[in-house]
Amino acid sequence: MIIKTNKDEFLDYLHDAANIRGDSEQLYIPETGTELSQLIRKLYADKTAFTISAKRTGLVGSAVPQGSVLISTEKLNRIKKIDIAEKTISVEAGVLVADIQTALFAEGFFYAPDPTEENSSIGGNIATNASGAKSFKYGATRNHVLELEIILPDGEELHLKRGMCVAEGYKLRLTTSSGQNRNLILPEYPLPYVKNTAGYYVKKNMDAIDLFIGSEGTLGVITAAKLKIIPIAYHNFSAVLFFPKEEDGLEFIKKAVEKTAVSRENNDPRGINPRAIEYFDSNALKYASGDYPNIPSGLGCAVWIEQELSAEDEDILLSEWYSLFLKFKVDVDKIWVATDRTEEKKIAAFRHSLPARVNEYIAKNNFRKIGTDVAVETKDFRKFYFKIKEMTRQTGLDFVTYGHFGDSHIHLNMLPKNEREFEVARANYDAICRLAIKYNGTVSAEHGIGKTKRHLLLGMFGLPNLKKMALLKMSFDPHLLLNPGNIIPPEIFESLS
Repeated sequence: MIIKTNKDEFLDYLHDAANIRGDSEQLYIPETGTELSQLIRKLYADKTAFTISAKRTGLVGSAVPQGSVLISTEKLNRIKKIDIAEKTISVEAGVLVADIQTALFAEGFFYAPDPTEENSSIGGNIATNASGAKSFKYGATRNHVLELEIILPDGEELHLKRGMCVAEGYKLRLTTSSGQNRNLILPEYPLPYVKNTAGYYVKKNMDAIDLFIGSEGTLGVITAAKLKIIPIAYHNFSAVLFFPKEEDGLEFIKKAVEKTAVSRENNDPRGINPRAIEYFDSNALKYASGDYPNIPSGLGCAVWIEQELSAEDEDILLSEWYSLFLKFKVDVDKIWVATDRTEEKKIAAFRHSLPARVNEYIAKNNFRKIGTDVAVETKDFRKFYFKIKEMTRQTGLDFVTYGHFGDSHIHLNMLPKNEREFEVARANYDAICRLAIKYNGTVSAEHGIGKTKRHLLLGMFGLPNLKKMALLKMSFDPHLLLNPGNIIPPEIFESLS
C-alpha cells in the first residue's frame, strides 16, 4: 500500500480531464485487491468518506475528491487472462483500455467500446458505461461486460455473472462472498429512449450486473471484470468525407442510418452497416486544420464512417458506399481513405485530436470544460441541432461541434476567452441541456453526471424520482461515504433525513 499525505506529491490526482478541481489530504494506492478491500472496510468502519480514482480522464468530476480521502486503483493493472475460445478477456480495474487493445490485437481481437481517451482505465469505463465511435454498431460498455468483482461500500465483496442474478420484477437479492444477503426494492422511473448515462439504470427484471455499470462508483467499487472481445475483421473501410454544405452531410448521415437499419433487420452481411458514423462541423475542421493542414478549405462539414469488411463482400460494399457518396455531393477526389492499419490509426487519431485540443485549450486558460453530451431522439435531431447551434452563435462565443451523429449525440464545445465568456458559456450549456430534456432526450449520453451535472437531473427526472435514486444509493451506503457528491445533489439526501 502506497500512502501519500504531502499534497504536493499528488496534485495531479486532484483534477480531471475537464480541469474540474478538488481537494484531499490523503491518497491511498493499494497494490492488490485484498489491500483495497481491507482499506475500504476500515474507512467505512471509521465513517471516513472516500473517493475512487484511476486515470482521471472523466469530464464531470466523478473521480475528483471534495475533501474526502482519495483511493487510486491504478496499481490493480493486471490482464489476468485472454480466452480465445470463449472470446473473453479478464482484467483488473486499473488496466488501461489502450493496454487491453494492444494485448488483444496480438491475438487477432479487439474490445469494441472505443472511448476517445484510450488511457482511461477499464474500471472507470465500466463505472461510467463509457462508449465512443464504435458504439453506433456495438453499443456502450454495458453490452460487453460479462462478470464483475465489486467491493461494496462497507467492504463486503460481490461477484456477479451476467444471467446468474436477475431481479424478480423490481425485487433483487444480492449475495456477498461471505454469504450475506442484501434484499433490494429497485425504484421505478422512466428512462429516455436515447443513448443515456444520466442517473441509475434500473428496469423490471434487470440483471444485477447492470445496476453497477454506469453507477459512477456510488454503489460499489469495481475491482475486476470479464469482458467480451471481437475478432478483427479482414479489412476496415475507414474514410473521412468532406461536404460543401452542412445539409449535405446531415442528409448523408440520415440515409446511412436508414440503410444500416435495413441491413441489421435483414441480417445482411453485404449491406451498409458501419460501426462508426462521426460528424465534424466547419468550425471543428478549422480548429483541427493547425494539426491537419491537408483538410480542404471552405467546407460545410465532414463525416467519418468506418465499416468492417470480409474478403468476399469487400467489392460489393465499397460499391454501395461510393454510390451513396455520389448521391450526396461528396468530392471523391478529396476523401481520406485508409488503405491499411496504419492509415486507419491516422484517421482515428484525427477524430480523437479534436477533444484533445479542446481539453488542452481549457487547461491552458484554466477554465472548466464547457461541452455538451446531449442526445435526443432521431426524429427530433435535425431541428434540435440547428436550434442549439443558433443559440450558441447568438452568444458570440467561439465553439466547435462534433459527435456521434449516427446516435443523434452531440458534443458542442464552447471556447471562452475570459471569465465573462465562461459564465455566458455555462448559462448557454444549461439552456442546451434544458432543451434536450424538453425533447425527451438526455443531458448525458456517455460522460455521466458526476458532480457538475447534478443540478440538471431534477429537470430530467423530477424530484420524486431523484428521491428514489437517493434511497437506492442509501440502501448500499447509508452513511454516504463512497464517492460522495456523485450523481445525486446533496439537498436530495437532506430532504430525506
